[in-house]
Amino acid sequence: MQNYVENEHEEYKRAKKRIPDDMWPTVSAFANTDGGTIHLGFTEDKSTIPSRIYPTGVEHPEEMVQKILNLNNDPNKISAPVIESKNVKVITIDNLKTIDIYVPKANFSDRPVYIKGDVKNTYWRDGEGDRRASESDLKAIIQSASLDDSYDTLDNFSMADLNLIDLQNYKVLYSQVNDEPEVISADNEQFLIDHGLVRIDRKDGKYKLSKAVLLLFGKYNSILDVYPSFMLDFIVKNKASDVDYLDRIYTSWGDENPDNIFSFFQKVMNKVDTLTPDTFELNGLTRKNWKNSFVRAVREAMVNCLTHADYHSRLAVQISWFDKRVVFQNPGELLVTKEEFFSKTDSKPRNALVFQAFVQARLGEHTGSGGYRILNAMSKLNTKHPDLEVTPQKTILTIWEIGDDTVLNDLPENEKVAYQVFMTKMSATFKEIAVNFSNEYECRKALKGLIDKGLVIQVGKGRATKYLISPKSSTAQKYMYNYAEMIKNVIS
Repeated sequence: MQNYVENEHEEYKRAKKRIPDDMWPTVSAFANTDGGTIHLGFTEDKSTIPSRIYPTGVEHPEEMVQKILNLNNDPNKISAPVIESKNVKVITIDNLKTIDIYVPKANFSDRPVYIKGDVKNTYWRDGEGDRRASESDLKAIIQSASLDDSYDTLDNFSMADLNLIDLQNYKVLYSQVNDEPEVISADNEQFLIDHGLVRIDRKDGKYKLSKAVLLLFGKYNSILDVYPSFMLDFIVKNKASDVDYLDRIYTSWGDENPDNIFSFFQKVMNKVDTLTPDTFELNGLTRKNWKNSFVRAVREAMVNCLTHADYHSRLAVQISWFDKRVVFQNPGELLVTKEEFFSKTDSKPRNALVFQAFVQARLGEHTGSGGYRILNAMSKLNTKHPDLEVTPQKTILTIWEIGDDTVLNDLPENEKVAYQVFMTKMSATFKEIAVNFSNEYECRKALKGLIDKGLVIQVGKGRATKYLISPKSSTAQKYMYNYAEMIKNVIS
């Protein structure tokens, strides 16, 4: 019997004779978060451990589909018609009719998506459940929907508000990567005009600093006049639970501290270079020449973090270097879905003009998201799949120095034996797994443990039963990445 599991993108609801009332909070949650599918016509049996979800069917499914689409267009039911007719399908399972409703992530212009005509009834998907958005959640969602203001010009600011040493360092870098030595001695203001960072205010026809150039090269006090909570922080610890840090770089006053985005980026990347060893032991093998690839991945994540941050937020940009992982946290919700973030699509930075400055210095790419390049680097290094967590207030990306098989360390011995089968293949039959055990009972016990932990799923029944590695596991995601790369290579 197939095991149906709820998660951040899947929800199962009973709907024998009518549309369940609790479906609409889930529609709101999926639309505000990362999209997902609602499956109607299922029942959860909580008497078993773990609970079991199984199909029980829907009566008159075609009529129910039409009612759902009608309610989808009723603003008193939901604030925006996020369900499209092409995404509502009647599915037959074991001779029972069920309904699948795919809810995409809503356009930012439609968000927040709420129900019952009250913005307080805004929901957010949190794991496998829906939660009502808090007041701070709502503010963050609304702020995410606002337009990029990095192009805006500033009154009463001048070149005196910029750290000219940082600007000169940028010009040197720019001249080197673009083979334009004359840039080093170019007039500072004209250089910024030529690159769109000092712009004409169309109201009075005068050249003024943009918000982007203030963030990039501004003096710390001047930045605080526009962004009172501006804070960039890099810490080095062995473990997240450690009270004391081993090293720290943060924006503040004083000659030793960086003032702005560019000086922070330079100081942190210099530190990253010293923190990253030339060789690294992964999965029992000493890997040489891995440093360049890992540092590039960290650089991509840094650019992504700094150009996607919401600097109007009270939260700081924080980058944490721990043993075996690096965590990048920026205020502001991700502007694309998680799937789009790790795919080769055009980037959608929150601060486009800041991002453009990184691109011009060859620190970012015009096309292809940073997430795709990070995933590409991690896959080639054979490390664990990057983790991405998104809330209305912040985005957290984690890249790892450890391999996928480290999950084995936390498993009982019998489950380790079973899970090792999936380290080399995505699916296996019971017979293929059982050959590693002294008897079938031990094999079934190990598989049940892996299924309960969400590491493996069971599909089919009887002799057709197969066991698949969970699609959410880093191992499965790496399989799919490598398969997609293979398909692209064949096509090209």
